Amino acid sequence: MTGDLSGDWIGNYSYPGEIEPVPFLATLVEGNGLLTGETREPGQTPEMGAIAHALLQGTRDGAEVRFTKMYDSIEDEPILYHGTVDDDGTEIQGSWTIVGEWSGSFVMSRAAAAEDQAEAEEDVSV
Repeated sequence: MTGDLSGDWIGNYSYPGEIEPVPFLATLVEGNGLLTGETREPGQTPEMGAIAHALLQGTRDGAEVRFTKMYDSIEDEPILYHGTVDDDGTEIQGSWTIVGEWSGSFVMSRAAAAEDQAEAEEDVSV
């Protein structure tokens, strides 16, 4: 079983088709099998503004993560996320669904791990 998921994460979620993935920053807090947190991402509609903020609430059972995302700037349907944590506890990937409307995939990595990866790739390309 992987360690505590609390901390900062960098990720993106993708829509089906040719729509560009949307980047986001997330902060997770894990305790007693419960997950809470928030995300910040570029606003997709005028109501959201330049930066959209959403609250997360869910659960974790071993490597399985489930949470609901609700934007606080718009009244919209909840977005349901279901993902799996990798063995190192540094990446979560899975799918998201707005019931009856949209679905797609998402991936998120611990902020420190993502920065280390970018630095390593930069060193290799020099």
